[in-house]
Amino acid sequence: MQSGFIQEKKYYDDKNYPHGFNRSGDYTIHESEVLENYGTRLSRLASGVVEPENDVEKHFVDVTINPADFDDISFIEKTWLKYQRLITEVKRVYILADGNNVLFDETSGLE
Repeated sequence: MQSGFIQEKKYYDDKNYPHGFNRSGDYTIHESEVLENYGTRLSRLASGVVEPENDVEKHFVDVTINPADFDDISFIEKTWLKYQRLITEVKRVYILADGNNVLFDETSGLE
């Protein structure tokens, strides 16, 4: 894949995706491949650890700062923004229970 980004070692986020991007259900196969192949470089660019080495990387850094200012966001940039959104947003979990099966205790409220 010609992208303009320098490909570094494979990127794995064991904290947020211990089973991998492709098994999480959050990403398509193509998005998972982009994150694995370019995620290390994208992470280092976004955090400022390395400087952009070409126009594509400069554009990526600008997009990560303020994505609303750009209409021409590439697939790789969209994937990175999606990844950032998913790891930073609060995940809401809803638990459904039948009220008849809940037992109340006088000390703790629930048993």
